[in-house]
Amino acid sequence: ALAVCNPPYGRDGAALVSAREGMRRARHECGLTPGDVAASAARLLQNGGRLCCVFPAARMIELSDAMRKYRMAPKRIRMVHSRVEKAAHLCLMEGMLDARPGLIIEPPLVIYDENNAYTPELRRIYGL
Repeated sequence: ALAVCNPPYGRDGAALVSAREGMRRARHECGLTPGDVAASAARLLQNGGRLCCVFPAARMIELSDAMRKYRMAPKRIRMVHSRVEKAAHLCLMEGMLDARPGLIIEPPLVIYDENNAYTPELRRIYGL
């Protein structure tokens, strides 16, 4: 089984929060922490089930720690860069419930090339 999540990126109290409830819930934790996501996935998944998340690169360790707390071994990580020369801004992380440790760090995913066009890989992913 597979659970996929794109949880809110903003930590409670770390940024200005939108007055509009929908925007606030989409962008800020509002009580939904990485631990809550991992705990829910651990309850729903069976042994060997996977959780895949998109999360800010700067908060990657929080997500990894949350997974490990709820019996998920981080298995694959792929950093997402807007451009090849820029630091990663997102992290794609896959964890597996009740799995042995062993982490694969995938090559980076770069979104834009030097001409501000999507890279060939991103064009392939989007089916362009």
